[in-house]
Amino acid sequence: MVYRAQCWEYNKCGREGGGINAAQLGTCPAYPDDGRRCWGVAGTLCDGEVQGTSAQKIDSCQECSWRKNVKTGLA
Repeated sequence: MVYRAQCWEYNKCGREGGGINAAQLGTCPAYPDDGRRCWGVAGTLCDGEVQGTSAQKIDSCQECSWRKNVKTGLA
């Protein structure tokens, strides 16, 4: 089985369970099951700020290098 990275590893946000920012910012709502498709999850962290619904954040997610890498198979 091939290991596939998760968004919190790629972005080093520290919001994964037990991460360095989880106590202060809360555990990411994409953790642990949606780290490969975080753009569809409300309340994820982007550019240091908690984002809104997937509809509210879709424009910034379209430009996200993580999303682009997942979609093209590079991550």
